[in-house]
Amino acid sequence: MDAGGDVAAKVQNGTMSLLQVAIVCWSFQLSTNDRCVVFHHTTAPPHHRTTAPPHHRTTAPPRHPLTCPPTPVSIHESVLRLLIARGVPIDASSPIERDEDGDLDGGNTALHHAAQERHTVAIRILLEAGADPNRKTARQATPLIMLCSERLPDTACRTQSDATDATVAGMLCDAGADTEVVDDNGYTALACAAKEGHAPLITTLINRGARADVTAPPGSGMTPLHWCVYNAAQSGAGLAALGAAVRDLVSAGAPVSQRASSMSNLTPLAAAKRNCPGLLPFFREGLRAKS
Repeated sequence: MDAGGDVAAKVQNGTMSLLQVAIVCWSFQLSTNDRCVVFHHTTAPPHHRTTAPPHHRTTAPPRHPLTCPPTPVSIHESVLRLLIARGVPIDASSPIERDEDGDLDGGNTALHHAAQERHTVAIRILLEAGADPNRKTARQATPLIMLCSERLPDTACRTQSDATDATVAGMLCDAGADTEVVDDNGYTALACAAKEGHAPLITTLINRGARADVTAPPGSGMTPLHWCVYNAAQSGAGLAALGAAVRDLVSAGAPVSQRASSMSNLTPLAAAKRNCPGLLPFFREGLRAKS
């Protein structure tokens, strides 16, 4: 860059900006548990200590942990900050092209990538630098919709992952993300989260003012409540979390008597009675809270 490199250049056959590449590489490093970090201080807690090669060890005197706690800074974070400081376009997007089915695809920014990867540090850096939280892809998806459209697979870290997703949603909403944007399939972020059975995101979006009476896909009559009942009945797991989401949706005004053609023309309440009676107490809690 000091030699005049093009900060707006794209790599990988012209499909990704430098910022997107930096985030993809950073996410890959996190997913493989690479703990290569550079420390500002030498007094790190046990879970942060690494055995660095001799030529990488610092000789700076230790600082008192109570007054100056150790702060690990990823090499990738430094690269991301450097790219932004050198003027790489913050909202540069991948080219919009047609996929093998003839549908438009692409238009993703670095923030879309970071949201999809649940990369809280990168998201914070990008938002602080002015990234647009409402920028849409070719499929009209905002970073918030991309976050809500894919729930990570069940793992031993499920609870931690759910908490991270709720944190990311809150960060995007704090930056001005519009919860009512509709993607090209007719889904809002809340509808996407409900379809995925992602209870913590449903609750977070409701608390951020998302409309609870949306239907998706268009013409189906399927509300977020329908999707919660469907997912609870299908999985048989996570009843408490989905129940809490049902309670929050009902108290926020989600219709309990709307029929869905995609669910045997049942209302959410009737579907719960038939397929998942364990949700009924949560319906009652929501109705009491609403009144």
